[in-house]
Amino acid sequence: MKEKAAAEAAAKEAKEAEARGSKVLEEADADRNKLKKAIEDLKAEVQNRVTILEEVTPRATEADARAREAEEARDSLTISLDQLREDRDWMRHHGIRHVNCWNNS
Repeated sequence: MKEKAAAEAAAKEAKEAEARGSKVLEEADADRNKLKKAIEDLKAEVQNRVTILEEVTPRATEADARAREAEEARDSLTISLDQLREDRDWMRHHGIRHVNCWNNS
């Protein structure tokens, strides 16, 4: 009788352990599915960002080129302005106050 009661208790405990294990397995499976969904969402986000970068990179390169051209033009104009100031100062130093630049042909 004791053996039968012990066997039944062991069987009951085994069923409870199996139920707990099944529940843990279901929870783990649900977690795995959530992680798979999160991974898919992250993959989609990464692809979106890659697409954005592919669209923006050529425009950024073009903007950099235009910025360099503008900087070169600014430097050239600065040099020209400095030369004009030097010429003006030289002319004033040598008594030249006015130069008629108009061609009256």
